[in-house]
Amino acid sequence: MLDSGAQQINPVEVKKPPVKRWLKPPLGWVKLTIDGSFKSDDGSAGIGMVLRDYAGTTIFSACRSLASCEQALEAEVSACLEGPELGLLYSDLPIVVESDCSQLISYILANEKDRSAYLHSISEIKVLASGSKICNFVKVDRSQVRISHCLANLARAENRTQFWLGSGPECIVQVLESESLVIPSD
Repeated sequence: MLDSGAQQINPVEVKKPPVKRWLKPPLGWVKLTIDGSFKSDDGSAGIGMVLRDYAGTTIFSACRSLASCEQALEAEVSACLEGPELGLLYSDLPIVVESDCSQLISYILANEKDRSAYLHSISEIKVLASGSKICNFVKVDRSQVRISHCLANLARAENRTQFWLGSGPECIVQVLESESLVIPSD
């Protein structure tokens, strides 16, 4: 029996970090968010990407299943190779590429020669960026690439490769529309 004078202990409140939302690119730019998905128990992998303009309008979204992948970073690198190439095809504006993978971004931004297993892919990304309108690679919070993450998971889970011009699959259309209301980053 509890003593009526005993102080009750409140359960500890777990504070969740604030969700960071996708921000529009600066005026005159487009923003490409990319992500990779990898499941180690079966080796399935996929990539996802979405390109949007200053108004938040989707230029394209895409996902692709990866036939062979050995780790999560490999999926991230694949997304960073394919996404910017598509971005350059569908926009003449400078591109900000956003990823939630700090290791990928650090490899791309490093001044010293890359010695990782992804040497050739990282070199290819750097060459593509140096001769094009890809001006910035930015590490962002996972919540800011959630559409690309959903697309990568869709590709991985359903072994699916698809491209949507001006939209996306029904499962992300509402999220795309709600995110287009976010204020610009400039």
